[in-house]
Amino acid sequence: MNGTPEQVAAVHRRTLNVVILSQVLGGAGLAAGISVGALLAADMLGRTA
Repeated sequence: MNGTPEQVAAVHRRTLNVVILSQVLGGAGLAAGISVGALLAADMLGRTA
């Protein structure tokens, strides 16, 4: 990659921030999906959660 060390560092920081944000959002989505799945299963089985 061409560029000054400052430019390379800026791209690296931005890339790392995007990866961290996507991991956080993905984890939240997974947790929400599991919670909704458990509530749906309990509802279908006629149990209270």
